[in-house]
Amino acid sequence: MATTAIARLALIKALLNEDSADYDDDLKALALAVTDWVQTYCDRTLESVERTEYYTGNGSNKLWLREWPVTAISSVAIWDGDDSYDTESSDYYEEFEDRYIHYPKLGQEGNATWPNWYAGTENNIKVVYTSGYDCSNWVDAAYPDPGAGKTFDAPRDLEYAVAQLVVLAFNGWRKSQGLLGLSSKTLVGETIVIDKYISGIPADVERVLNGYRRLVI
Repeated sequence: MATTAIARLALIKALLNEDSADYDDDLKALALAVTDWVQTYCDRTLESVERTEYYTGNGSNKLWLREWPVTAISSVAIWDGDDSYDTESSDYYEEFEDRYIHYPKLGQEGNATWPNWYAGTENNIKVVYTSGYDCSNWVDAAYPDPGAGKTFDAPRDLEYAVAQLVVLAFNGWRKSQGLLGLSSKTLVGETIVIDKYISGIPADVERVLNGYRRLVI
């Protein structure tokens, strides 16, 4: 379940031309539910999350990570072929294009433990990394400038698409007098599912989301 939304509350309220705080709790619940829906649609975790994942080396120098954009690599450990994962020095690998780790790092070929991502035991590489967009200030960051000390780094097109879906869901909720009868997030004591209001998403929103979907080949 989403813990942060990929759209600022300030943008959502601006699109609704809503100045009061009367519906803030409803809008926040909807924004989180829409974020869940969008992440499912894109088959990706878009919000910033630290994760631990295991990979099997392929004998090349590139290890493509499952989630992106990669914002930090906490550690890389390689199975020693005996009894443990040995942490590799961060001096010997490098992250590229927010997507993959190059190993060994260029210029460190003679110092790293292995000449490439060793294709040995299954799941022989353990990576702890953070990926996604930092939207931790989505509730109180201003729009368009988040404001001093506030961070919100989701791409503008993605944020706007999510905000538009929240507006669609909110207007649908108002028209149905709050009788959503669905599931996902609590909204004034009820449960909601965004699918009811997103089945006919605008073409411009769909085009944006398609640009962030995981490709399945």
